[in-house]
Amino acid sequence: MKQEAVVNNAARTEIRPRAPRKIAGVALALGLILGASGWSSKRPETSHVVVHNEARTEFGENLVSLRRSRLVRAREIEKGQREKVIEGSPAAKGVIALTFDDGPNPEFTPKILKILTRYNARATFFMIGARVETDADIAMEVLRQGHEIGSHTFSHARLTKLSPTQMDQEIDRCSTVIESRLGISPTLLRPPGGQWNATSSEITAAHGMSTVLWTDNSGDFESESVSQIVHATLSRAQAGGIILLHDSVDLTVQALPKILEGLKKKKLRAVTISELLGRANHQ
Repeated sequence: MKQEAVVNNAARTEIRPRAPRKIAGVALALGLILGASGWSSKRPETSHVVVHNEARTEFGENLVSLRRSRLVRAREIEKGQREKVIEGSPAAKGVIALTFDDGPNPEFTPKILKILTRYNARATFFMIGARVETDADIAMEVLRQGHEIGSHTFSHARLTKLSPTQMDQEIDRCSTVIESRLGISPTLLRPPGGQWNATSSEITAAHGMSTVLWTDNSGDFESESVSQIVHATLSRAQAGGIILLHDSVDLTVQALPKILEGLKKKKLRAVTISELLGRANHQ
């Protein structure tokens, strides 16, 4: 599958090597603090665009520009969100991304893995760093079975309620745990609650990750029945979409087989986020 990409730059530039995580993150956080008075915490309007995992080569120059003109930089950031946030892939045919938040969970994640294997389905698991520390063996099994692992911050913190420095620490600490325990560097981050803003998106990008949202909220975390979850999920399921589920909810485990059967009837194959975008996991 060819990757459908929408980028504002006229031409792609060579990806530069990523700076050491903590240095890059802290430097960015300091730069953001200098311009914090010019940013709004209101969620910018987004469109259904996919991609970007490219490092911004003009980043250093933009930080210099920030000191000269905070207003100009703020406008650049707001405009740039459209190429930094993944909300689906409208051009994708016959596939839909399945995602699970809040794991790994020692009770439910193994059950979900068995169901995914039975239906030959793949998924992206957005994991909380603190839980990876305590249940690294489960996280490793997710990886072994061909699924994708993304960041869900270290402590499930709502990023928009944090300072830039705190945001950087949450994102950095989660990535560090995943790297040390699993041997991979996450390239995707889902902000808890789907709450993000220009600042969190910039810091996420500086850590070499894209912000991932969803098109199809199952509502499993608040649902009272399996049928409610299944209906909510399948009624909105379409090619190129992203389904939001949680591997910390018992009803989700019960609903998953029915969801996968329903997707099959719709001729939709469950894949990871990266596969939805036409690239290999963890690239």
